Amino acid sequence: MASKLSPRLSPAAPMGKVWPAWRLCSCGRSFLCGGLGSAKATLSKCRANHFELADLELAAGDATLAATVFIILSHAGQKHHERALQQQLRERGASRVITVYGHVCGEKKHMGRIVKHNQITMFSVRHRWLRAAWSAIRENVRSPTRAVVYLECNAFFEGPTLKPLLDALVAPPTSADIRWMGWRRVHRASRWKFKHPNEVIEGSKAIGFVRGGLRRMAAALCNTPKNAHAYSDFDAMLCRRIAAKHIIRSKPSLFGVRRHKSAPGSRGERIISRPAERRRG
Repeated sequence: MASKLSPRLSPAAPMGKVWPAWRLCSCGRSFLCGGLGSAKATLSKCRANHFELADLELAAGDATLAATVFIILSHAGQKHHERALQQQLRERGASRVITVYGHVCGEKKHMGRIVKHNQITMFSVRHRWLRAAWSAIRENVRSPTRAVVYLECNAFFEGPTLKPLLDALVAPPTSADIRWMGWRRVHRASRWKFKHPNEVIEGSKAIGFVRGGLRRMAAALCNTPKNAHAYSDFDAMLCRRIAAKHIIRSKPSLFGVRRHKSAPGSRGERIISRPAERRRG
């Protein structure tokens, strides 16, 4: 895929195959189509909703609350967590808070297979959260957006103000345009274990993007021509595909984590970690 998310017909359903069959668009979405005409019409409709990666470039300059968009990834079963996080942000001066409802684990199919619990976050970010971020940037042309913050609904912020968050967005180095502000633990770099030389940050509770960071994340998320149907853990994907110099991690994490019932193996909705409890793994 080039800079534009343009569709292409997938070899998943060649002419000799029996219809209906799955067809794959270059943006990573798959569709169950009843025939060749239906496949062409569906992919053409999908292409009309694509956007340029260059449109995700953020304005230069220091991030302020008025120039920062907070976009929460949630779903219908976790509205109480989402509302609590919205209230925490608004009480501390955040004015641009948006909620995006992602896909629910076990209910979405991709290329005929159920999207697994460790893939659903990346799948939702790619097909729903990114579009919400693009819309938020486009709708505020007169007031440039200088930072976009990705938040998961079970994150929580206990500080009296959002100043630590804004400080994290403008902290040096300038080459790091992805600011990982909410995480659970960190695994030391191991090429033998992870097959790449970067440390692995576990938990994508809060990630800030400045300057070209959002475009860089979208490119890593979408530019998979050989494995356009592959999804994995969102946090592991970012650490694997983006150079370490472009990511800086807040020490300690600025956000805590609540357990939520939708997570596989969950034991309730208690708080499972706070910022002061972070340990290096």
